[in-house]
Amino acid sequence: MKTAKLHNNNGTEKIKILTLTDNPVSPTGIGVQSKLLFDGLIATGRYQIISIGGAIRHADLRPIKVNDDFLIYPTNGYGTPEMVRAFLNEHRPSAVLCFTDPRFWLWLWQHSDEIREIAPLFYNHLWDNKPTPLYNHKYYLCNDYIACINKVAMNILKELNFPKEKYSYIPHGFNPKLYFPRETNERLKLREKFLGEQRGKFAFLWVSRNSKRKRAGDMIKAFADVKKKHPNSVLFMKSERISEQGPDLLEICRIVGLQFQKDVILAEQFWPEKEMSELYAAADTFVLASSNEGFGLGPLCSSFSGIPSIVTKTGGMQDHIKPEFGTLIEPGERSFLGAQPTPYIYEDIVLRKDLVAAMCNMIEIGEDKRKEMGKLAREYVVENFHIDNTVKAWDEVLQKTIANFDVGRATINYARI
Repeated sequence: MKTAKLHNNNGTEKIKILTLTDNPVSPTGIGVQSKLLFDGLIATGRYQIISIGGAIRHADLRPIKVNDDFLIYPTNGYGTPEMVRAFLNEHRPSAVLCFTDPRFWLWLWQHSDEIREIAPLFYNHLWDNKPTPLYNHKYYLCNDYIACINKVAMNILKELNFPKEKYSYIPHGFNPKLYFPRETNERLKLREKFLGEQRGKFAFLWVSRNSKRKRAGDMIKAFADVKKKHPNSVLFMKSERISEQGPDLLEICRIVGLQFQKDVILAEQFWPEKEMSELYAAADTFVLASSNEGFGLGPLCSSFSGIPSIVTKTGGMQDHIKPEFGTLIEPGERSFLGAQPTPYIYEDIVLRKDLVAAMCNMIEIGEDKRKEMGKLAREYVVENFHIDNTVKAWDEVLQKTIANFDVGRATINYARI
């Protein structure tokens, strides 16, 4: 396999990491978080990243050179044993790191003995819900270290009696300079930009993929009920109108009696991060009633933007949304589902009446109360979910695990720098 070369400007040996994730330049949640983490590690001057970037169907599979220390090799899917074997032989990395749902890495973990002849294996653990997945236990044990993005994952590993020294809580993070509150005048301009003639209405924001567990259809039906009580409201949805995993949002609007692109405004096109930041700051409240969420980046962005959120009490969302500055809706039903290779999982279903009540309440508490909640939300996430904290934790874990994995390897003690 012909590969591009990384360049080391200062001649110092850097820690080279082979990563398998969503393509880090793609707009998926995992892609965004992967790039933030990799950029942060590279900024320390101690790392080089070779990324096998998957998840989406790429029109162009040529390598992408982000900078001298960051190469991305796009792939359709998440890679193959042959691809990983070739990259291990070519680049001889100090570590291999994978990140997304565990079902995508069964093939990788089945080759863990071969991989660990060269480098330790790290997993950035995304898990949506319980019951404790006993069927994954043998796969988790294939990793040298597991970073848990939420406390549900932490509890799962604890219940599996996973070695304490081999996992820790390292949640996602954002840069508070990218997502932040706007002053009143600027916010009014942003509402004009995104809401147009509906700018004077109470604006709920829903940002997510149109898939079954995101419950876009239920969101629209709930909003139709909200609008009967509070007609001066609008729902802005950043998503796909139609997808293989979700409903046709236009048809849902028609069937529940809402005017598409007036009562429910849909934006499908890709927007850069700056424009997404403006969208969050323009809303009155973020809402997401998913049945599962490994973390919930939408409400996190909302909190950084000083906007309160309404979410399901599930997965990682209960880590960063608190009752003091948001609404965590208790699931009214836990559906026991499964689809191979995941034989069982709970889906936390918020009853529509509870979602409607929470949305109406957020309107009725008034603007001053929402501003107070938004201020508390931002303070909390800046302290606890800053991307610098995520990078620092990963830096320490990588160095320690790599050093213990191969004691004879000549490394620089960067922890003292």
